[in-house]
Amino acid sequence: MKEMLGKKGMFPGLWLLPLLVFGVVLLAGCGGGGGGGAVGGNGITLVAIEVSPTNPSIALGTTWQFTATGVYSDTTRQDLTASVAWSSSTAAATITAAGLATGASSGTASITATSGSIVSNSATLTVTAGTLASIEVSPTNPTIALGTTRQFRAVAIFSDTTKQDITASASWSSSTAAATITAAGLATGASSGTASITASFGGLSGATTLTVTAATLASIEVTPTNPSIALGTTRQFTAIGVYTDNTTQNLTRDVIWSSDNSGIAQIGNAEGSYGLAKSLATGTTTIKATSGSVQGSASLTVTSATLEALDVTPAIPSIPAGLKQQFLATGTFSDGTSKDMTSEVTWSSTNAGVATVSNAAGTSGLATTLTQGTATITATFGNISGSTLLTVTPATIIDIEVDPSNLSIPRGSTQQFTAAGILSDDTVIDLTPEVTWSSSATEVVTVSNETGFEGIATAIAPGTATITAVYQGVIGSATLTVTPATLVSMAITPVTSSIALGTFQKYNAIGTYSDSSTRDISDSVTWSSTSLSVAVISNAGGETNGLATSVGVGSTTIKATSGSIGSNSATLTVTSATLQSITVTPSNTTIARKSTQQFTATGIFSDSSEQVLTMAATWSSSATTVAVISNASNSQGLATGVGVGSATITARFGGITGSTTLTVINATLQAIVVTPINPSIPVNSSQQFTATGSFTGGVIQDITKSVKWTSSHKNTASVSNGFNTRGLAKAVGAGTTTISATKSGINGGTSLTVTP
Repeated sequence: MKEMLGKKGMFPGLWLLPLLVFGVVLLAGCGGGGGGGAVGGNGITLVAIEVSPTNPSIALGTTWQFTATGVYSDTTRQDLTASVAWSSSTAAATITAAGLATGASSGTASITATSGSIVSNSATLTVTAGTLASIEVSPTNPTIALGTTRQFRAVAIFSDTTKQDITASASWSSSTAAATITAAGLATGASSGTASITASFGGLSGATTLTVTAATLASIEVTPTNPSIALGTTRQFTAIGVYTDNTTQNLTRDVIWSSDNSGIAQIGNAEGSYGLAKSLATGTTTIKATSGSVQGSASLTVTSATLEALDVTPAIPSIPAGLKQQFLATGTFSDGTSKDMTSEVTWSSTNAGVATVSNAAGTSGLATTLTQGTATITATFGNISGSTLLTVTPATIIDIEVDPSNLSIPRGSTQQFTAAGILSDDTVIDLTPEVTWSSSATEVVTVSNETGFEGIATAIAPGTATITAVYQGVIGSATLTVTPATLVSMAITPVTSSIALGTFQKYNAIGTYSDSSTRDISDSVTWSSTSLSVAVISNAGGETNGLATSVGVGSTTIKATSGSIGSNSATLTVTSATLQSITVTPSNTTIARKSTQQFTATGIFSDSSEQVLTMAATWSSSATTVAVISNASNSQGLATGVGVGSATITARFGGITGSTTLTVINATLQAIVVTPINPSIPVNSSQQFTATGSFTGGVIQDITKSVKWTSSHKNTASVSNGFNTRGLAKAVGAGTTTISATKSGINGGTSLTVTP
């Protein structure tokens, strides 16, 4: 029997008691020892050890923590980092009994973990001669309420442009009594005021300013609000604190989590499991987050649904050797629900020489490419698996485009920049998390390299800065101007809407500033609903921010509140209409193999109303060897042709389905048409271009998101290759430029005139 208390995924709390009792009884009945990989008398044996990460790079004199995960004969996994024997093949690195490696000299070393007769795969640790150049502390200039906490991270930037997280090894300090900070970088607001938070390492330091306000906690919003999960799976909850000054803060690690019915679901209160609920039996329980006298809650329903399919995305990606690709696994269950299972599945690669894929906590599904070739990336849960083909090319990066370019934002706001890598074969790939970001004027703008926040610029003071992205010696840049503009008004869209019970409505807040510019400020306002029995609305950030969920029939006022300008509102009506049918569009379409098609699901309700259900529906393909379709966030309904033939594409919601036929043919691109043709726009405005491909066999297809966009005169207009803004041109100066779209050696273009 494996040591159950050490097994990954277990939660602390009262529910451990029956497991402890069960473990004692079982151990008493099992024989001891067992040779080789045997763990106990039940026959479960250790069959493999996986060391992660597989190919890290560190600077001389710094450290890296390795993890060893044991794979057992019953397919379960367990963290063995502290119990294996670690070794390094060369003097380039030393490694402790706990798996902590130190760079001792420039070079490479194979890191291996051994337990009995089982020897792990080797991880290659590269030790560079790079010297410490600077330290970046993130997040930049955050604000927290008195008595709450904020985790800071320190990233070391070396002379060879490599980056390394040194949060655990840096020396942390706070300049004033406004905040205290631990050796691990966790700051606590001790009194109202500001404090400079500093991380020191190797003789250098980096700092940022933490502001502690006197605001008190007014309410706690627990999200998601009313999720449903299948028995045996988990769901992560988030607690967002709303304060008396209308600011919000993520309190997931600070609240006390509880479940009203611990027999149905338990929820964690320990490191690595804060707010993570595990289902134990079917039924409904209330999940609560409590801080002092303030409490928020959400309902969690556990169904007896079983996992039917796993969808791995992105489908058939192609990237150059040396880069990483994050894969996602979305599970579809027998009751029509779907769930992100990326961290719950077991990942594998059929060709570890071409690409490896991680199963380590925090990096599950992250593939590292090693050399040219192909590898099938598979996600497995129980007896269900899903896979996709990863192609690793020898193509090199010849240019980096930073998007957006020549932007102006008001002081105090943030802007997400993306870095699109242009390869020698005209392929465009997202390099945002891979590049090293920098600002030419950090007193005007700072830009983050923090994991998960790469490319987010924060406007500090009026002025202009060049935002630069560097990867393997290739440089891309964009200009960002910070204005002293202030927010003067706000509008909510839609103003009035009517939805059926059980469906959703996404709201956006658009701010107008004193310089007449407009900006989406949905993530910075506080959303609320005047009637929580009709609808609740999320403040969780990301794609769920401003997402209203209907919970009862009636009307409610949706409000967005932003500091000094107060609130604006919209009316939401929830009807008792029931879903009658779903229409999937486009209908009966044909695409070329390896290309994509976005499908839309529209629900028709009993009161003749219609509602787009693309994000809420569960998508499936009848023939995954012909086409796969995504259920992943931000790409629901996106089908990819993987083989020749026909497949039925189905959208399911609330027990109702709709479908259409997708035909995939072997077709080659013959021509590209860019539209609109020869448009004219004024300076500082934008124009969205579309690329339509003509393929052999008479196939006509929108290929806007797969071509490489260029502008012949960037001083007149730039055109984006960013993943959410491809083909969007921005007018910079008066004149004429040619906007071109290129793919597989085929080029199409049109003229854009910019007027003064």
